[in-house]
Amino acid sequence: MKIFFFGRDPNYLYIHPSNRHNKHHAAAAAAAAAEAAAAAAAEAAQQQQHQQHQRHQQQQHHQQHHQQQHHHHRHQQQQQQQQQQQQQQQQQQQQQISDSLFCKKEGMDFCCSNSAPPVAQLLQPPHPAAVCIEGSFC
Repeated sequence: MKIFFFGRDPNYLYIHPSNRHNKHHAAAAAAAAAEAAAAAAAEAAQQQQHQQHQRHQQQQHHQQHHQQQHHHHRHQQQQQQQQQQQQQQQQQQQQQISDSLFCKKEGMDFCCSNSAPPVAQLLQPPHPAAVCIEGSFC
């Protein structure tokens, strides 16, 4: 049985001991993870630029309403945190989609670690990684 784990971190790659000899799969998994991470980083940079633009507009708004400045600033920080959380969720969804495509390409079924308890136990501590399993293990 072949098992691949690869999460957000391109350096994080676990190959099942019975599959260590298969370097081709390891290289493909590492490449797929690195590609996904690069795409996520590019998207994050774009969204940050957008945030800076918004912030600039809000600062102009501050000067007009000088008394509300302190209150506004606090509100702005909360907004930024919410945007960052949404960003992370989007990236995780994209990661799952690209991982499932990779698994199908390698002729494997795709499932998340939480739907396969025996696999989840191998992850200590539990890692938010996609899991590819050959056959109908999960």
